[in-house]
Amino acid sequence: MLPPDEPAGSLQDVENFDPEIKLALIDELAKAPENLRKAVRGLTDQQLDTKYKNWTIRQITHHVADSHTHSYIRFKWTLNEDTPTIKAYDEAVWVTAPDCVAGDVNAPLA
Repeated sequence: MLPPDEPAGSLQDVENFDPEIKLALIDELAKAPENLRKAVRGLTDQQLDTKYKNWTIRQITHHVADSHTHSYIRFKWTLNEDTPTIKAYDEAVWVTAPDCVAGDVNAPLA
C-alpha cells in the first residue's frame, strides 16, 4: 500500500532532462487546471468520493489547489524575504479537513 502522502505513487525522476522535456513539462503544467476541471466535471458526490489509491478524487482535487497555493506562497517568501522560512504542511492531514472530505470541488477548481 502507498503511504498516504503519495496519493498517486512516487515521483518519477527524469533521468535525461533537456530543453525539449522542459518545454513538454511546462506545457503539461499549463494544461493541468483545465484538464482537472474536465476530469471532475459532472461527477456525482459518489464518484468524487471514489478512492484512487489512497485518496478520493475529491481529496485529490482539493490537494492540487492546496499544493499550488503553498508553492505560490513559498516562491513569494523566497523572492521577497532575505531569510525566508519555508513552512511545510502535512498533506495527509490537510486532506482530512472537512472541505477536502465532503466539500464542493468548485472552490479548489477556481
